[in-house]
Amino acid sequence: MLNKEQQKIITDKTEELVTEYLSNAEIDWNSKEIGHKHGEAIESHIVENFSKIKGFSEPTASREFGDLYVSHNGIREAVNIKFGYQKHGHPNLCSLNRLICAVTGTNPRYPRKLHETYDSYWILSINVLDRNGNFEIHFYDLFQNLDVVSFDAGPGQVMLNEPRFYNTDYQIINNGGTNMNLLKSKLFNLMEAGHQSKIKNLQQTFDNAKKVLSTQP
Repeated sequence: MLNKEQQKIITDKTEELVTEYLSNAEIDWNSKEIGHKHGEAIESHIVENFSKIKGFSEPTASREFGDLYVSHNGIREAVNIKFGYQKHGHPNLCSLNRLICAVTGTNPRYPRKLHETYDSYWILSINVLDRNGNFEIHFYDLFQNLDVVSFDAGPGQVMLNEPRFYNTDYQIINNGGTNMNLLKSKLFNLMEAGHQSKIKNLQQTFDNAKKVLSTQP
């Protein structure tokens, strides 16, 4: 778990790097896809610069758990970087299976394969607010803030409720530790709710199809 000082170092450096990027990049503020067009570039900019700092490293393979890693006192922590413009949707954060892997070391799909475990999963969120390039940074441990996510069993993704996260008085929790038993219970509840919703939707689709495909007069 990163302490308050470590968290501040990361957010301060990120603020510096985002300011640098927005000052130098040519951004079409009329575009409907500002987040998508610049997300990969700015995330790469952040990772590249952090990896030059002692204790930070970038992934060595594709599709790793973290976009960036922080090592301290023999512990490695994963950071997932998310960039967006005027966030107000429900974007994917990570597959639920990968979160279960990180917490238990076991993938429900492939239970015989062991995985590295983590006691936290950090989201470094950059939200550009307006055409003047004003932005805000939120850095939080997803494991301690599951109250603002949901699970879609279709694509298997955990999604952030941005309207609730950004536009309410929600208080981010980064208090230095996670109750692992409670975390496992919350992850299971997320999975159960998502699967029940998927089953309900599949049944409704089946019933509708049965009506429209019926050959009976």
